[in-house]
Amino acid sequence: MPFTYRSTHVIATLSAVAALLLSPSRAANPSQCQDIVLTVSASGDNVVVPPLPSNATTPAAVNDFLGTATANLALNKSQIESGTFNISARYCPALSRCGGQKEVIELLVHGGSYTKDYWSGGGFTNTSFNGDPYSWIKYASERNYATLSIDELGNGNSSHPDPAQDVQPLLETECIHSVVEQLKAGQIGNTAYSEVLFIGHSFGSQNLARLTQNHPTDPAGLILTGYSDDFSGNIPLQVNFGYLPGDLVSPRFADLPGGYLAMSNRTGRSVAFYYNGSYDPIIPVLDFETEGTVAIGEPFGNILKPVPQYTGPVLLVSGDHDAVVCGTGHDCLTAPGGLTNSTVARTSSFFPNAASFAYNLANSSGHSINFHYSSQQTFGYIHDWIDAKFGGGGGSNGTCPKNSNTTTTNSPTTTPSTLVAATGSAAINVVNFGAMAAGLLVFLL
Repeated sequence: MPFTYRSTHVIATLSAVAALLLSPSRAANPSQCQDIVLTVSASGDNVVVPPLPSNATTPAAVNDFLGTATANLALNKSQIESGTFNISARYCPALSRCGGQKEVIELLVHGGSYTKDYWSGGGFTNTSFNGDPYSWIKYASERNYATLSIDELGNGNSSHPDPAQDVQPLLETECIHSVVEQLKAGQIGNTAYSEVLFIGHSFGSQNLARLTQNHPTDPAGLILTGYSDDFSGNIPLQVNFGYLPGDLVSPRFADLPGGYLAMSNRTGRSVAFYYNGSYDPIIPVLDFETEGTVAIGEPFGNILKPVPQYTGPVLLVSGDHDAVVCGTGHDCLTAPGGLTNSTVARTSSFFPNAASFAYNLANSSGHSINFHYSSQQTFGYIHDWIDAKFGGGGGSNGTCPKNSNTTTTNSPTTTPSTLVAATGSAAINVVNFGAMAAGLLVFLL
């Protein structure tokens, strides 16, 4: 039976968030995920960004505008942006509870042009497609972990403020910080979660790392997928997305300001996100039909930096053929100098004081690791790591036995490469935006 969830549109304030609490009977039913809306108050020192010109109606014109971000950053002009925003979220309880289990929850943050449905098997409207094998939240629930997946500010069903001045990384991350505070205070799911695991994909991973810079005790653990210390190799991919104002791409975005962009080139999206022969061919089609938007303000504060304040464990997982992370050749396994010199290994320099740093490559996978045939094995590997570090869920190292009905459909016979511990040191590589072709910033993946 497909994994289902109920949609309950509830507007909550921090003082009245009890309206979102799930009853014990609901929490006991793993198929009863609930869509909720959290209200957060946040402020960020955002860069002053001009609006998208009204005549930017071609991909070339949009790229030219994005290319001004480097010069705009050099002006060093900023202003505090504050507000109260609605954050759309999906809360899913663990399948079961057992004695001694820690109060651990996975906070899931999607990548650019996606929504929280990335973690739910895509949320595709094609009823003939079974997204269960690609659903992170279903797998996590069966491994006895609760999840909260969110639409970032300016994405999905969350608030859509000014796409230039408001929807920037600093304000986005402060909104997430408010969500973390609610989780720890017991205001979501009727449980005070003592350990919040940050799990991101691509731009979501970047924002979670950025949030950890400013609030290093927010996460108990960092699991970053599709993440690197250097995204400069994907510049051609960005150009081929064909970004346009969303209302020119789909009537779904007709009510959004022009500064919310959408990809107009399905082939460009597929080349960047998928590895040939390793996915159901219908997925890129459905993925493009249900794509989300990105805001033009997001590149203007998106400088990747080290996170020396963080002292918890870190796990990086990317596809072994991730065109976004691995760059030329799209094959991290054959990086010059071998896997230990690949970008996923070098990224250890961003977390110099982490309790541990480990990395792995998802087998036969491109950038969107959740949507490849190897997804179940990737989910399993990551949750084995979580069990070993936190002992909060199922599996051989957890306090609860792994549920026998954990999905294994559509998994290949081979397994992801063995966990490799990062060794040696690498020079910290802060992305040099000014050196990128035509000034186009790498930010929207």
